[in-house]
Amino acid sequence: LDSATLDPGCFSNLDFKGTVTLNPGTYILDGGSLTTSSQATVSCNGCTFVLTNRDPSSTATIGGVNMNGGANVNLVAPSTGCTLGTAGCYDGIMMYQDRRASLTNSQTVNGNSSSVFEGALYFPRADLTFNGNAGMQTNCLQIVSWIVKFTGNCAVSNVCPTGSAGFAFQGKTIRLVE
Repeated sequence: LDSATLDPGCFSNLDFKGTVTLNPGTYILDGGSLTTSSQATVSCNGCTFVLTNRDPSSTATIGGVNMNGGANVNLVAPSTGCTLGTAGCYDGIMMYQDRRASLTNSQTVNGNSSSVFEGALYFPRADLTFNGNAGMQTNCLQIVSWIVKFTGNCAVSNVCPTGSAGFAFQGKTIRLVE
């Protein structure tokens, strides 16, 4: 999409190229991916992206995320609106990838110095590469991924702003050794 304002819903792909404002809500990608070009400006306060597929088979195609460097991305997960334990409750979750995704999938999140990411990134079977520049804001960023790679001069903060759905956390590393 070039310059536009978008409402939540179900999409086959979201490919942002210009200045895009997303209204708060859940954006479901049915077998497709979320992509930003290097010159895109994308903002949403209260968005969750769900990468899934309505096909119930275990081999259904599950899309991914590729945010190119240079994009100015400002994404904040929803912080209110659902009751804990309620189906479809995504408070605090910015991106959620279906557990049926293949184990060999790779996700890339790049941000420039004015980008803001606030919320959880859930990619349980993916390799997630997180690139960033000094000054990028990563408030309350929580990452669940098979493998996480940090490149660039990014810093991840565990300070959660008042009113956000997340909670401060202590970083932990878990390794499975065979």
